Amino acid sequence: MPRLLGQAALLCVLALHVSADDWPAESFSSAENITVSGMESDLSGAHWSPPDASLWVVRQNRQVWKLQESGGVFSVVNHWTNLPTDGDLEAITQTDPAESDMFCVLHEDDGTVYRIDVSGGSPSLVRSWQLTLNGDMPYESGGQGPEGMAFVPDEWLGGFVDGAGQPYTSVKGMGGLLFVGHQTDGHVYVFDLDPDSDDGFDFVGEYATSRDEVAALEFDRANGLLYMFHNSGGTTWNETEVTDLTSSIDGSDRKFTTIRSYSAPPDAGGNTNMEGIALSHSDECDVSHNRYFFITLDGGGSESLKWFEEFPCDCNANGVDDADDIAAGTSEDCNANGLLDACDSIDGGDFDADSDVDLDDCASFTVCLAGPESLPDPADAACVDACLSAFDSDSDNDVDLLDFAEFLGAFTG
Repeated sequence: MPRLLGQAALLCVLALHVSADDWPAESFSSAENITVSGMESDLSGAHWSPPDASLWVVRQNRQVWKLQESGGVFSVVNHWTNLPTDGDLEAITQTDPAESDMFCVLHEDDGTVYRIDVSGGSPSLVRSWQLTLNGDMPYESGGQGPEGMAFVPDEWLGGFVDGAGQPYTSVKGMGGLLFVGHQTDGHVYVFDLDPDSDDGFDFVGEYATSRDEVAALEFDRANGLLYMFHNSGGTTWNETEVTDLTSSIDGSDRKFTTIRSYSAPPDAGGNTNMEGIALSHSDECDVSHNRYFFITLDGGGSESLKWFEEFPCDCNANGVDDADDIAAGTSEDCNANGLLDACDSIDGGDFDADSDVDLDDCASFTVCLAGPESLPDPADAACVDACLSAFDSDSDNDVDLLDFAEFLGAFTG
């Protein structure tokens, strides 16, 4: 009887875990291999930087690569060795992607975060914070330690609360909070760093996730979602969990809200030691509403860095792929540029939101033109608002010749 009760309890626990959706992008074997000498083993974390569309990758032995795409190929634009840190680096991120010569790396053993400046060519240490110093986060034990890291700006912390359930934004001067994922318990630990003081930080809170291991974190600054990768170390489960940073009490823990979860590529075979993820942000989608997703593997050889090009976008952060939103009629992409209109900047005559007013926009104007005191009548009735946003310069709920005069004044060709 005790054994049956134990089995029943296990089934209940498993039932409480929401099953992950199937992997939504191309298969593991179909994804591109980004092959770079030196990345064949011990590859750990990755991070995407939108300002210059660059991919940053860290190896455990104090090496960092910066790569950019050209002609459908990612190539190394910078490579730094012998960083002024301890070894076993597991994650990389930026507190401000606009500072293209600055990045942070995470040391697994004692949870130290190092801020590195490479503006002078050689890497130099700016600041370090040992996040295990006050007992807020566990040290590494048995090969399981702090493994993932992402920085979340204050502007995206509207629904976030600290460990006591109180709203919290940074007070130490960094302009956001650092989230660190741990392998031991699958919890995420959040810190408010002082940019001017070594080991200067406040502990904000500890948050459970849907699994008991976190291998990687990546934050999308365009939709405010945090992507948390869980690696079982085998084929049992490898998942990407998505949270909007809201949380609630779950037993003795405060737990992040899961809005979506994806299984890892099912055809990875023996390549199960997936350690890091990165993804382009949801305002960088292609016209098919897809974007890039990257997975790093420890010991994957030529498959240590995988590039998936068909990971779905969710620019409005509602837990539904943008393409599915459009198919269901709950969202529109009237200018067919890959962004839902709710996430786009359609105004000033620039209907296709490509930062100019040209003949393409003129063609759209003729579709929206209906004359005075008449709403636009595009083929898709749901696109009336897009017509008005782009072309109704005098805000009188029509698109007429007065608006055309304004359009011609904005025309850039």
